[in-house]
Amino acid sequence: MNINLEGINKAIEIDRKRMEEPFGESEFTGFISKDIPDKLKNKLEEISVGEFSATQLENYAKCPYKYFVENVLRLETITEPVEELEAFEYGSLIHTILYEFYTKLKEKRIVLFNCTEDDFKTAENLLFKIAGQKFDELKLSPELSFYEREKLLGINNRRTQSLLYKFLEEERTNDSGYIPSFFEMSFGKVKNQSKSSKKFNESVNAGKIKLKGKIDRIDINEEEKTLKVVDYKLGGKKPSSEDLLTGISLQLPLYLFAAKEFISKELGKEYNPAGAQIFSLKFNEEDFGKKDISLKSKRRKAESIEEKIESAEEMIKVCLDTVNKFTEEIAKGNFHLTTLKDREAKVCRFCDFKKMCRIQEVD
Repeated sequence: MNINLEGINKAIEIDRKRMEEPFGESEFTGFISKDIPDKLKNKLEEISVGEFSATQLENYAKCPYKYFVENVLRLETITEPVEELEAFEYGSLIHTILYEFYTKLKEKRIVLFNCTEDDFKTAENLLFKIAGQKFDELKLSPELSFYEREKLLGINNRRTQSLLYKFLEEERTNDSGYIPSFFEMSFGKVKNQSKSSKKFNESVNAGKIKLKGKIDRIDINEEEKTLKVVDYKLGGKKPSSEDLLTGISLQLPLYLFAAKEFISKELGKEYNPAGAQIFSLKFNEEDFGKKDISLKSKRRKAESIEEKIESAEEMIKVCLDTVNKFTEEIAKGNFHLTTLKDREAKVCRFCDFKKMCRIQEVD
């Protein structure tokens, strides 16, 4: 019958090892560097000192195996096109609208905080004009995009019942002393780079590696000579201190590090990083608005500027140390299954590769 008994027995033995020791250090559980040729070892070393995005590094933190499949083997899933506006397209649309809005608002020298009624009305008309034009350019079916348009531009065309109007009101009451100053600032080799975005051609050095990415917004406080980065989010929760410590949320600390480098070169002055914020653009009233991220689970509201700078610098240092640890593991060829406590919620639930890794077989 020409049965390959040796091959069958070997496959059984491999399965036994995977079942008994799913996280044991073997080539069958993701630790691949032991018996690979020098050429491939050198390739892993090249990858580990190359250019990384925050998303790639966060993927390694969540699941080294998933990182291996996507970024080393470069496997992709095939998705079917749909007619309605998908979440990532909606997010891209809002980013484009806010970038153009703030760019033109800066040209008009209008600052939203504590502005006059005339300036607020000018800003409102400008924002809704840009949003209407950008939405129309997508040429979506009215039946399939009705909800997104209403949410963005106003229920029954009432601007005050819209996401964008809530955004304007939030910015008008911002009394932190920080002025939105730079928008869509990209650095390194970023895919799908918009020609209109502010481009910082060089990647940012972080130890042995280079960083690439795109910062939604950098706010400047001229009086204190400090800066903050702001990241627009349409979904998801604010990163917790645990997320920052485990490395599954590296984006804002790394962007804060990159922003300091950029501002120093752009303005020829030193500005200290003093914080990072997500700007939640969820329509839900409770979730909407700016939220500070920090290594501390609870922060005092009346922190001095020195304390804010110290906290931001500590967050950057912790995340850079984490990045260096990850890249060392990549160079060693360590691409094991995720070890996160809440792996189903944080990585596995929506992963396209979980049937390949067979994580469901692990207790």
